[in-house]
Amino acid sequence: MSGDRFIGVVAAILSLGAAIIHAAVVPEHLAEFPPFGIAFAILAGIQTVSAIALVARWGGATRATIVLNVGVIVFWLASRTVGLPIGPGPWVAEPIGLIDVVATGFELALVVLLTLPQRGWWSGRAGARRLDRASIALVPTAGVIGLATLIALASLSGPGDAHHGSDAAAIHAHAGDVTR
Repeated sequence: MSGDRFIGVVAAILSLGAAIIHAAVVPEHLAEFPPFGIAFAILAGIQTVSAIALVARWGGATRATIVLNVGVIVFWLASRTVGLPIGPGPWVAEPIGLIDVVATGFELALVVLLTLPQRGWWSGRAGARRLDRASIALVPTAGVIGLATLIALASLSGPGDAHHGSDAAAIHAHAGDVTR
């Protein structure tokens, strides 16, 4: 496995982790505000295709994956700081939940991974040794990403509003009162 291939595989695993999380919250978002549910379903699909494209090394996959995930991160930051102009509570910031942080962490990690300068890192004897160690670490890395995904998904079955935590229902109710 080459260094570039290794980076692509790890980034693909991160993209799949984010896609699984986004797919898991589709039903909740459909019930809360259908356009958000549809957007999450589309995002999960695109992140899945992005993972496939990174492993298959489709032309432009790296750049497209970076652009997509930077956009998702910016959108998430806006929704958690100033709120979005549409939805059940326009311009009301959403609370930050564990599942949000895990998905965004995956997206940020894959953006960093794909944008770090890689030239020379995998070349020569030292590069070959790094690649050998990195390849050995691939299975535990995938395991950690999978475990983090499972923990985030487990937070969906917690008390209160599954995605946002117990304070979200009150925030959304308050936002509804303000906009009426």
